[in-house]
Amino acid sequence: MIRFKIKSENEKRDFEIEETKTFIDLKKQIIETLGLNIKYIDLIVDLERPIRGSGKYTLEPGKLSRLMDTKKFTDFNNLNNRNLELAFVLVHDYEFKMPVFSRNDRKIFKKKRNQNNYNGTKEIKKKPEFKFNEDDFPKLC
Repeated sequence: MIRFKIKSENEKRDFEIEETKTFIDLKKQIIETLGLNIKYIDLIVDLERPIRGSGKYTLEPGKLSRLMDTKKFTDFNNLNNRNLELAFVLVHDYEFKMPVFSRNDRKIFKKKRNQNNYNGTKEIKKKPEFKFNEDDFPKLC
């Protein structure tokens, strides 16, 4: 479990959330618990120094990027059994939409095949044949 101390205007509240959840789940929990009439908030992380490690995301002090909303807490280093202090800012003109990836997006990375041989058989291309007569070219000497 990860514990957060959320600073609102005049009080601090404690929140606990599982490691398998994401930042958007935390934001939704804050909005519901505090009874805010808004769809989205930005989080501000209050740390003395960044929480770093190799191979995972770094949690840095300051405003948390909205790109991190879909990241699980397990993707960050050493957040287990920590008390993190956060503040939030109300956002009126933004609504979170979960990114949707379709199977067609993967076609970008596939090797492009020739449209004529889609079944995998190779077609042998014929080389052009040219027939020349002596009359086609003038003599050089």
